[in-house]
Amino acid sequence: MQQAIARRALVVEDHGPSRDALRRLLRTLGYEVDGVATVAEGNARLDSTRFLFLDLRLSDGDGIGLLRRIREEALPVRVAVITGSADEQMLADVHELRPDALFIKPIDFGDLVKWLEEA
Repeated sequence: MQQAIARRALVVEDHGPSRDALRRLLRTLGYEVDGVATVAEGNARLDSTRFLFLDLRLSDGDGIGLLRRIREEALPVRVAVITGSADEQMLADVHELRPDALFIKPIDFGDLVKWLEEA
């Protein structure tokens, strides 16, 4: 079971085309990928993933709560925050929670692949 989780990724992104593009990329890299559009759906699937690609502004809230849960519960999930937000307070809150990576939209997929390879 641990082996299967090691190659599992979850994309929490409410913009369908962005979510689908990231899912396709991760699948070509050999990851088993789920994609969801809300914080609630992301929370429900955290236990079965190793890599989380997390947008901050979602239709049912902000993604910071998911990152906070991962840190507070010490879940073994590597988190890449993906945002187009320039909200300085939100970005400061994210930095406090120490995501494993922060990607600003539009994402440079080369940087993302490099991060995955180093993880």
